[in-house]
Amino acid sequence: MYQDYLDDLMGMCDTIAKKLQSGEKVDALLKECERIAKQCTIESRKLPSDQRSRASTEIKSVKAKIDSLKRQSVLGSSSGHVARGNTDTKMTAAQVRERTAATQATMARSSQRLKEAQAALAETEEVAMGTMSELARNRVTIERNVERNKKITSDLDKADGLVYKMKHWWRNL
Repeated sequence: MYQDYLDDLMGMCDTIAKKLQSGEKVDALLKECERIAKQCTIESRKLPSDQRSRASTEIKSVKAKIDSLKRQSVLGSSSGHVARGNTDTKMTAAQVRERTAATQATMARSSQRLKEAQAALAETEEVAMGTMSELARNRVTIERNVERNKKITSDLDKADGLVYKMKHWWRNL
């Protein structure tokens, strides 16, 4: 199964490289490639330990190739041309700077969202820890009350026995 995913992945990478050279859009193919890479990683974990390290190296290599293809998709081919439709146009330095600035702005927004998510996660974890602490205290209280209940029940049983004995003693007088 792992080898099938790896073969599919390699074939898709070659297809993406060809499409990039011809100027076609490859965003959907790149996403599919990433999905297959994740599945390939999952399948590699099921391999015997002697094959796992080789698979890990292969997956890292393919992921590096995918990252390279992503960069080519965003910045254009390595020859300095950017694919737009089916025609190649040279990017000016200003266009490269503009695209780089836009990419950096997107990354900054993503980083900010990630920080906000981490803060929310930390807050959630803090609330969860408080809840767990309260539940632990409640458990101790409940266990103490159960023990008290058992003692009271035992004392009531003894008292019932004494009352019964006293009742028969008074009748016999």
